[in-house]
Amino acid sequence: MATPPEPIDFREGWEFLEQNGFSPLLDTLEEFGDAKLTFKAGQLVELSLMVYRVCSSKQSAPPPPPQREDLYRRVEKRINQYLEEKVLKAVTEKELHGEFLLKELVKRWNNHCILVGWVSNRFRFLDLYYVKEAVVPKLAVMGFRCFKETVFSQINNDVRHAVLQLVQQERSGQVVDTYLLRCIKDIFVEMGMNILPSQTHESEAAGLQVYEQELEEPFLNSTKEFYRAETAKWATELSFHDFMVKAEQSIEAELTRTRAYLHQKTKNLVRKCCEEEILKHHQEHVLTKESSGLVFMLVENQKDDLQRLFRLFSPMGEYGLSMIAKIYREHIEAEGNALVLAEKSKMEAQREEGGKGKGGASKPEFDCIESLLALHDRYLSLVKECFAESTIFKDATKEAFEAFVNEDFGPTSTAELCANYSDSLLSQNGMGAKMDEDKIESLLDKLVLLLDYLSQKDLFMEFAQKQLAKRLLMERSVSQELERSFIQKLKLKCGPPYTMKLEGMITDINISDEHRKTFREWCNENQDVAPMDTGDNATTTTNSFKVNGIVFNAHVLKSGHWPHYEKEAVKLPSPLYDCIELFQKYYCARTEARVLRWAPTLGKGVLESTAFIGNPKIGTVELTVNTYQICILLMYNEKDELPYQEIYEGLRDQAAPKGTMYLDDDSMKQLLLTLCTKRYPLLTKKSGANGDVYALNVNWAPNKRQKTLPLPSAKITAKEMRGAVYKAVEEDRKHAIESAIVRVMKHHRTLSHQHLVVEVTDKLMQLFTPEPRAIKNRIEELIQRVRPTRKDSDCRFRQRPETEKNFSL
Repeated sequence: MATPPEPIDFREGWEFLEQNGFSPLLDTLEEFGDAKLTFKAGQLVELSLMVYRVCSSKQSAPPPPPQREDLYRRVEKRINQYLEEKVLKAVTEKELHGEFLLKELVKRWNNHCILVGWVSNRFRFLDLYYVKEAVVPKLAVMGFRCFKETVFSQINNDVRHAVLQLVQQERSGQVVDTYLLRCIKDIFVEMGMNILPSQTHESEAAGLQVYEQELEEPFLNSTKEFYRAETAKWATELSFHDFMVKAEQSIEAELTRTRAYLHQKTKNLVRKCCEEEILKHHQEHVLTKESSGLVFMLVENQKDDLQRLFRLFSPMGEYGLSMIAKIYREHIEAEGNALVLAEKSKMEAQREEGGKGKGGASKPEFDCIESLLALHDRYLSLVKECFAESTIFKDATKEAFEAFVNEDFGPTSTAELCANYSDSLLSQNGMGAKMDEDKIESLLDKLVLLLDYLSQKDLFMEFAQKQLAKRLLMERSVSQELERSFIQKLKLKCGPPYTMKLEGMITDINISDEHRKTFREWCNENQDVAPMDTGDNATTTTNSFKVNGIVFNAHVLKSGHWPHYEKEAVKLPSPLYDCIELFQKYYCARTEARVLRWAPTLGKGVLESTAFIGNPKIGTVELTVNTYQICILLMYNEKDELPYQEIYEGLRDQAAPKGTMYLDDDSMKQLLLTLCTKRYPLLTKKSGANGDVYALNVNWAPNKRQKTLPLPSAKITAKEMRGAVYKAVEEDRKHAIESAIVRVMKHHRTLSHQHLVVEVTDKLMQLFTPEPRAIKNRIEELIQRVRPTRKDSDCRFRQRPETEKNFSL
């Protein structure tokens, strides 16, 4: 068993440590800077053993032996002596300044780190058995504290000045030693971190105080001063484009500089400092420059500069982007108002001329909608490509378009124009007939986005419903797939209730197709009816068939989905009447709960005629006409000439109940006029003894076999029709407001008038924007109908108790 080494006298032991440890180590560091050149493995063991012998004592309980404290203090004194005699003297020489001072400091710091490491290893016994008992810093912490108090505190001002001087040289374009600066940064950090007794997350933040106070804060202040002076010249002399290029380059250079030789936590502070001095202080001035500011970029569509603008200001958050968004919104609003004013002028001029648009290609109102779509598409692409779909720019775009999209174009509202435009896209008689489906889909997508800005979506829906009904009933839709697609887009944007009627109309048409098929099967089973031989007849469908020689189809429509039509009676020819009776019998056999209300005047048909011999090449002519025209032309199977009064009486159904509406005299003349036009002279008009007489023009020479006759002019003007739509919308809004009031009151029971108006408005904003006065009127109306009651004392409304209710909610 090995015998432990005997204790040794402190003086003798220290002399050994000084002569064989400190002296050779410090001499080598001064000359070579490498402790490995000084000691061999055996020497290091002897030094560690000597430390043990000096600290050894037979004492087994605290306090620690005095030799250990003496050794600890003697090591501290020796380190301080070296720092004062060698290190401090070397770094405070008058010849050293700037970069040379920094290099010497880095050299001395590296030597000191070697010294501290050597002391910690050789005197480990003190760290293990003395430091904890005496509650003193570990040898490494003590060594770094000595460097800070003896050396660093004496030269930190000079070092900081040298660092800032090198940074300034780099900003001016000179090449500097970034590795040297990074080493200096590490010294500042170590001066705070390595003097802490322990390393924790909390102590790490506290340990950076020296770096923050001595280097980071002065660096940030110098950065502010530098860019304050530079940007003052940039803002005055440079265009906005050049200013942004300079700003972007400078910010990136400062961030690169930070990554190269500053602490990582300084990066955000440097960015914030640069943004404040370069961008914030000059933001309003450079953004509003006439020949190069933000408006100029938007007008010239300079997407690269707009992207750079967003990159620069977006890190500043909402504060940095709010002014840009404000100018952006004001510009869009001004451009939109100018567009609306110009389109109004065009439309007014067109109304005065009474014709179509330029070249007859499209109506002026369609040009207006296309201009709005192009404007919206342009700024939507800017938001997506240049502003990264930022919420603040989306909101600015929405606010700007809402300001001018809802302007009326004379007597026509934007909602009506949008409805007319969609009808033209989806109608065979409109623009959609000349476009492929992908083009129509694209335009419908853009239109739905524009509709989101309308404050009268219910008005748009009223027009769209009437137009869809017309397309479906007259079979003028470009494609039912496009119809469904458009309805689905509206549904996604405005919600399922908004498109419920439109979806119901499409469903009714599909169900009607099923009825045609089942009606044909029913007729084959129950009646002597043969399926139609379609042959080359392009005007019929596979589900059509002949009843008494007539090709017959019927649409079964739910009244709740379709617009209201005035019921007009007409005396149908016997074959048509038989078809109606047969379908009525079929339908009643399928269901007893529903009642059919026929509207034959909304139908159309194809008449085949061999009466016109003007063109020998065409034997049979197929005429596509409405129900009234069918009834009139079939009268000429018996006579070639008919007086006006006979035709008029022939259309009146004598069996109709009293109060039934018929065509008036003016409408009848308009109807006969469609059969006497220069283009379609089926009848000729001449004067007789008892009034006008209409004769069949057998000499008419049609240029092709199939002809579609024009419909008579509307009985009411476009202004009257528009007024009727507006009136219907107003009535619907009254019901919507009342419904919203009831729902709100059902939820709250008691609510102040102001809060009630606010909540009702919020519920209806998706459909239309109700006026406060209209809400108040509906409240008064509901009070009279015994729904909510008013408390006059606090202007509140409450739900009437159950015992007082006349209507259940």
